[in-house]
Amino acid sequence: LEVVGVVADSVQANYFEESARLAAHRGDGNVFRPASQTTPAFFSVAVRADGDAAALGQSIREAVLAIDADQPVYWLRSMSEWRERMLWSSDLLASMFSIFAGFALLLAVAGIYAVLAFDVARRTREIGVRRAMGADSKAILGMILARAGRQVIGGLLIGLPLAWLCSRALAGLTLNGSGSDPWVYIGVVGVLLLAVLVAGLLPTRRALRVDPMVALRDE
Repeated sequence: LEVVGVVADSVQANYFEESARLAAHRGDGNVFRPASQTTPAFFSVAVRADGDAAALGQSIREAVLAIDADQPVYWLRSMSEWRERMLWSSDLLASMFSIFAGFALLLAVAGIYAVLAFDVARRTREIGVRRAMGADSKAILGMILARAGRQVIGGLLIGLPLAWLCSRALAGLTLNGSGSDPWVYIGVVGVLLLAVLVAGLLPTRRALRVDPMVALRDE
């Protein structure tokens, strides 16, 4: 067996994994043999282009026909075109996950605001008692936000590990999906904490504008 050359790494059959990892998984590499020694039903030729790959299509077709006029040449495409064809389903799936995640985050924010607004309205009498006893607005606001913050932090301690496990399980469905992008988790935590701040601030400010005597008579 005479080895006439070694080619650089290339993606074979699976765009979602590196060819080196595929070769290690199979325990071997790729061996290219002369076409005269094999009888494949079809075969592909990869051409490395320095410029516009699409412009080489006609030249490649003419070169093949010059060797064998009966040899059909079909499905000429660049790597970018091949990538789009291979990955459109993965990109669509990633977009759907992003949309669903956005809706889930909006529902979480709306739920936090509704729960905190209801809690503040339910504690209007308590707020009036505290104000009548000399508590200032900052102390009352801090009390509301601290209670809401503890609830959200408790939810995050449960939700973040579950989200990480789910993302790891779904990472193989998208290209190079690691499921561990820290900025995603940081962004979600930031949005939820901002929702707690706004949801606690607005209802509490309205409750603080109520006269303490009116608040004491609130049922």
